[in-house]
Amino acid sequence: MAQIINYEEEKNKIQTGETKKSENERCNNILRNLEEKRENFTTSLIIKTAEDILKATGFYNRNIAIPINKIVKNFGITPYKEKMKKSNIYGCLYVNGTTIQIYRQDKIIIVNKNNSTYFNRFIVARQLAVFLLNFKENDGYSDKQKVFIDEYKDEYCKDYQRFATEILMPTDMFIKQHDIAVEEDNRRIFVIMYLSRYFEVPEYFVERRIYELTH
Repeated sequence: MAQIINYEEEKNKIQTGETKKSENERCNNILRNLEEKRENFTTSLIIKTAEDILKATGFYNRNIAIPINKIVKNFGITPYKEKMKKSNIYGCLYVNGTTIQIYRQDKIIIVNKNNSTYFNRFIVARQLAVFLLNFKENDGYSDKQKVFIDEYKDEYCKDYQRFATEILMPTDMFIKQHDIAVEEDNRRIFVIMYLSRYFEVPEYFVERRIYELTH
């Protein structure tokens, strides 16, 4: 039986129903704007979209790991974790069709229970990218009786990877924390470990992020 993920509560803040509704509306506006620009998903647009989402949900330049499970909720997507029948599938996005009969939600992201917690955070961000950048133009969206499925099997997609990186490790926050780590202990192993724990992402994603920002 699938287990619903309890998303992280923002530290020291209790959200009211009115705030929640406002966040949902802002996220829906971002989604509508993306639909208009779907023909030309440039890197700069993807970076700006991630930034806009963080601002809309109140997590822009906050000194906490980005609560990605909470963010996908604002787009009406429910995150779950369960043991996958196929070990090579790390996560899935299901929308419409029989999804609501099985999970009582029409949009869900499932992550493999066997994945590490940090890797699952990336999977949720990556599958949100699929929803934002791909699903809305797919034929499955116009026919709600037809289920839209995206299974992640570790395939590399530049746009999805870029979005996940930008929303989990925003540039300004990353540079700031990188400098803090270097000042404390400039050994590479310490810096990578510090950033991995701060942003709650796998260490090799931190290494990739450092490479992106220095080359």
